[in-house]
Amino acid sequence: MKFEDSRSVESGTALATDVCVVGAGAAGLTLATTFAEHGIDTCVIEAGGMQFDVGTQSLYRGQVSGDRLPHNYLVTSRLRQFGGTTNHWGGHTLPISAHVFGRRPGVPTGEWPFSRRELDPYYERAALFLDAKRPYRPDPPPPNDAPLVKVNSYAIQNLRLGQTYRDRLERSASVRVLLFGNVIELETERGGRRLHSVKVATLGGNRFSVRARVFVLATGAIENARLLLQPTEMNPRGIGNEHDLVGRYFMEHVFLLTGRAVRMSEKWPMFAALSPGLQARHELLDVGLSLRKLTEKPNELSRALLQVTGALDLPADDPALLGAVIYGEALPDRNNRVTLMAERDELGQNKCELHFVLSGIDRRNLQETQRLAARIVGERGWGRLRPAAIPSQVGLGNHHIGTTRMNPHPRVGVVDAHCRVHTLANLFLAGSSVFPSAGLVNPTFTIVALAYRLADHLIHGIREGAFGRV
Repeated sequence: MKFEDSRSVESGTALATDVCVVGAGAAGLTLATTFAEHGIDTCVIEAGGMQFDVGTQSLYRGQVSGDRLPHNYLVTSRLRQFGGTTNHWGGHTLPISAHVFGRRPGVPTGEWPFSRRELDPYYERAALFLDAKRPYRPDPPPPNDAPLVKVNSYAIQNLRLGQTYRDRLERSASVRVLLFGNVIELETERGGRRLHSVKVATLGGNRFSVRARVFVLATGAIENARLLLQPTEMNPRGIGNEHDLVGRYFMEHVFLLTGRAVRMSEKWPMFAALSPGLQARHELLDVGLSLRKLTEKPNELSRALLQVTGALDLPADDPALLGAVIYGEALPDRNNRVTLMAERDELGQNKCELHFVLSGIDRRNLQETQRLAARIVGERGWGRLRPAAIPSQVGLGNHHIGTTRMNPHPRVGVVDAHCRVHTLANLFLAGSSVFPSAGLVNPTFTIVALAYRLADHLIHGIREGAFGRV
């Protein structure tokens, strides 16, 4: 089925489908291609087009607060375009470590409703979907007495999922893709237990609706929360927000450059995590350490790190410059959150404000990791590390995680273990917004794995008649 421009859909039209997927990023495209393989009647609504569009991108404008976020973070850290933010991402990805899924000493919240073993089969499929350069194989449990665990990432080159899977969706007889369509309202049935339809608007002024048996929001952690929080006559506090959880527990990945090389070694790990045993003994969040020669083939990260830190004594052109980069997750903190502003955008939706600060636990985590990293690096003769200032030299990974966390209990999470909004029978969420905790790795691999898991659940439910009729 061909792609369509929502601006050409006649105003007042009411479309109908079995599954409505809102968003065509990593999660939405995983769902759409899986539904296409199974012949499930699907409508994908994407706010952007095939190319970057300034007008639709500007709908991301809002406000940030706290001590970390740059003023333009909401616009520059994501893309409103077919393929989503995968249009400017590539490199390496890997699964969240198994220990992150359970309870962890010193981490007061963030337990997942299932173990990593539940996701392993879906990580296998995700590796194929992302065109990883090797098949997925779960790493064996590391020894508890090892201070570092080598991280074996999966190389992803030139990842542009929109380009990769466009032809497959165009050839599908069951999938319809609407570009430049912005969902502005979620309409529930009387009684509020089911979603009836979504209202769609374009910047050109036309408006229409899409009815479905099942709806999936896959618009990213910030926008998923913003859509749910939009007040309506039937849901003045938003949808799924009975316990004031929507938008809370926003997380990011943090990085910190610290170090000076006094001698080089060919044996240092390019990237290693502090072992689960070491993390538990010191009550740390999930953290890792990368030793890299920052002046050799400098990339954007190394250049940025060299600019933001004053902790390096060697000049930037010194061939011996070795930087130790600490990577880690941020604490799931309920006060880091997405809320709505009174100001509205061009489509009449409330803009959002994103608040994010480093908690005391985050600061302690970085300080203790620096101390441990200095000890490990020194003992192995890799160099000497000088502590960096916290939080002034902490950078962010531009990864949006949390806001609609997964938990089997409605008073603790927005969605259940199958990513269904607790209070609605047919509304599901996809993407990193459902992560209860972030782990230290970028979220793409897990986003795709969870989307495959959700797709299987929905296909089974549709075939069993669990979601009724359109």
